[in-house]
Amino acid sequence: MRPDTTLSIGAQVRICSGDHEGAIGTINYLYSHQQVFASGILARAALLRLEDGSMLTVPLSVIERIS
Repeated sequence: MRPDTTLSIGAQVRICSGDHEGAIGTINYLYSHQQVFASGILARAALLRLEDGSMLTVPLSVIERIS
């Protein structure tokens, strides 16, 4: 049996790249449109609630589901 890697609301994820690499949070919202990031990239994204309670929008490509 393979683990569930689906990114969905409520999934616990780890950020795998960037300034917040290693941070753990829960997907609070999945954007229906691509978002523009400070780096200039346009990408599908999720709004995460991090363990410290802060909110962060990140590209889906830099998160992995951990539970």
